[in-house]
Amino acid sequence: MFELKSYQQGALDALTIFFQRCRMDGDIDTAFQQTLQDNNFVETPYRAYSFADTPYVCIRIPTGGGKTVLGAYAVSTAATHYLSQDFPIVLWLVPTTTIQQQTVSALKSNPDYTDHLNRAFANQVSVYDIADVNQIRAQDIGNKTIIVVSTIANLRVAKTSDRKVYQYHE
Repeated sequence: MFELKSYQQGALDALTIFFQRCRMDGDIDTAFQQTLQDNNFVETPYRAYSFADTPYVCIRIPTGGGKTVLGAYAVSTAATHYLSQDFPIVLWLVPTTTIQQQTVSALKSNPDYTDHLNRAFANQVSVYDIADVNQIRAQDIGNKTIIVVSTIANLRVAKTSDRKVYQYHE
């Protein structure tokens, strides 16, 4: 069985506490500041951007630090400690099409990721490339964890109608 490195587990522990505070208090800014303090991080203002009451947080991990495995664990952390969802729908954004292809492949076949996701979601996990999102079946929504992997570039188009992420069936 795969074991997280101490810094990965520390990042997930901080994320868990942040999500729990957001859910209990409803004050994302305070939850963010308290989590920074608890972990001796530099005080940084919380930026909500346009997410309103939805927590927006970034975990920084260096190259080779296991971002994909941490992401897989973050999905179950968010589902359990913030969303209270048995089977969430996840939009997993990556910077390039190469990393997109690698991520889809890894989430489908690498036991370091698949074992955790399958344990966390009762073996009910489906992973899709954004180009294959039309394969999602209506009966899977709410009954499976659905992970859709896309590039950030698909969302960075001036005209919404040109965004690839929207070109498929809703």
